[in-house]
Amino acid sequence: WVAPNGTTVNQIDHIAIQKRFINSIKDVRTYRGADCDSDHFMVVARMNIKLKKMNRGNHEKMNFCVSNFNDMGTRERYVTAIETRIAQEPTEEVQGSVNENWKDIREAIHEVSRSTLNKRRKKNKCWFNEACTAKVEERKAAKLRWLDDGGNETIKQEYYRIRRETQRFIRRTKREYYNSLIREAEDDFTHHRSRQMYQNLKRATKGYTRRETFVKDQQGNVITNQDEIAKRR
Repeated sequence: WVAPNGTTVNQIDHIAIQKRFINSIKDVRTYRGADCDSDHFMVVARMNIKLKKMNRGNHEKMNFCVSNFNDMGTRERYVTAIETRIAQEPTEEVQGSVNENWKDIREAIHEVSRSTLNKRRKKNKCWFNEACTAKVEERKAAKLRWLDDGGNETIKQEYYRIRRETQRFIRRTKREYYNSLIREAEDDFTHHRSRQMYQNLKRATKGYTRRETFVKDQQGNVITNQDEIAKRR
């Protein structure tokens, strides 16, 4: 940890582990160059531990991009492939149990979907663009200059200035992105595009958790009324 004066450095960060796993830690070191926008240095431990493997079966999760059906050509290819694939199945009226028949149909749908549709890719932090990356790299370079010459007040103040600018820029970029999602959701609601509206709302509210305040009275009962909570405090 580096004190606000930029010169005092103390070891106050440690890695805690249960006694039964104490022999699994092989190495612990500090990385000064890791930029996490903090006055603490990153502490990393190398561990060698044997964990029990959980056998959850060999079930592949299918997550296809169904929005491709909006393209007429893709839709026609999918329908043709499904009809061809099902036509290859035996035509006897009774093939087996209901579960076996459903298994054959499901495999046919998955096989055609893999060859026709693309898998939906997970997107993380769509708002973090190239400009944000450039700002973070600039902050990282300023931090390294400050670490190399911590006694230089000019370099220190320059790093703090770049750090503040980077924080403001990233917050503004994130806020603009979520505002655009809200505007798109409003437009989808106006034009009765419910699917797109709920998708935008889901992206806008992902990761948000409402903060709940629980206060107990003298008898140990949970108080939910705001007036009673204020009196209790």
